[in-house]
Amino acid sequence: MGEDQVVRSRANRGPVPAPFLARVFAAGLASALLLAAAPAESKPFSWSSQGDFLTADPHAQNEGINTLLSYHFYERLTARDRKLALIPSLATSWEQVDATTWRFRLRKGVKFHDGTPFTADDVVFSIERAQLPSSNYKTFAVAIGKPRRIDDHTVEIATPGPTPILLEYVNTIMIMSRAWALKNGAQKPQEFKNAEDTFASRNANGTGPFRFVSWEPEVKTRLVKNPDWWGIAAGRFEGNVTEVVYRPIKSDATRMAALVSGEIDFVLDPPLQDIARLKTSPQVSILEGPENRVIFLVMDQTRDELAYSSVKGRNPFKDPRVRQALYAAIDVEAIGSRVMRGQSAPTGSMVPARVSSPASVEPRLLPHDPARARKLLAEAGYPNGFETQPSAPTTAT
Repeated sequence: MGEDQVVRSRANRGPVPAPFLARVFAAGLASALLLAAAPAESKPFSWSSQGDFLTADPHAQNEGINTLLSYHFYERLTARDRKLALIPSLATSWEQVDATTWRFRLRKGVKFHDGTPFTADDVVFSIERAQLPSSNYKTFAVAIGKPRRIDDHTVEIATPGPTPILLEYVNTIMIMSRAWALKNGAQKPQEFKNAEDTFASRNANGTGPFRFVSWEPEVKTRLVKNPDWWGIAAGRFEGNVTEVVYRPIKSDATRMAALVSGEIDFVLDPPLQDIARLKTSPQVSILEGPENRVIFLVMDQTRDELAYSSVKGRNPFKDPRVRQALYAAIDVEAIGSRVMRGQSAPTGSMVPARVSSPASVEPRLLPHDPARARKLLAEAGYPNGFETQPSAPTTAT
């Protein structure tokens, strides 16, 4: 589990919008983001990271930057507060009726950006749409189960079985307008992996605090404040930002130079090697805290024959000695101190401690022991090791 840093240019000391802060915090930043600052005149808030916005379709691609931006114009039934607890959003309340039935009461008076009212039909449509094969959210959406409309502002969900973490699944699904999707031929999610171009991949119609205006790939994505957002009256919008501009800048040096010069106001991913130097710079302020993200290696224990491996006819990872050998071969402390420069911490759970459910587990670290790793592999029948292709949630650190 990592420690995440962002840096902010002192050229823009005005407050940033609360919805942006809340979502960034959910992505992994500490409450230090909520800096007290003197009021400033309204101006575009420009920020950057190395990745680009990929699609406006809310169910097509589950990727960090894409989701981070989409949450500004599409909403979910639930949201997270600044301590990452689940709170009402498009649903005002929910209850578990029985072991496999949940009931959600929907917020009244909410309108999509095109002026159409938000109803239970949109919730049912969105969950079912996210369950379709081309959806990159189907893993979560299928686990939700079958939604059905009770009335305009009530939805029931029949889960496949007892699902104590249903709200975590529900919290991933963004809500679209059924009428808008049908009108524009967007009944199913864009097939992102096949580079499909659809109306929903280039346009958006949500209920969120900002409206999607334009997207120039590899250049910028522009959002403007939604003056009709229900959250304004509810006191959820704090700040003076009426426009957000996201600029993808792949080069670390270029991205940080733009920040220091005041060309952009905020960088989500400063290079780890620059943190110490940036802390002494009068041009920027650094906001840091524990990140709500776990990086891990996946050991396929399901297949009878391990895919992408030099071993044929069997799966070495089914043997606990092989899994223990992999653990012993990894120097956890070196990763933390050298690769991550002290900006990471080991964890004993797939779910970080700051997410309320399920509970996290404190790590029980075993020592780095290459000799033990070789011994275990030999005992398992692989004295010379074997080739395999590891899986992980990221391709680079």
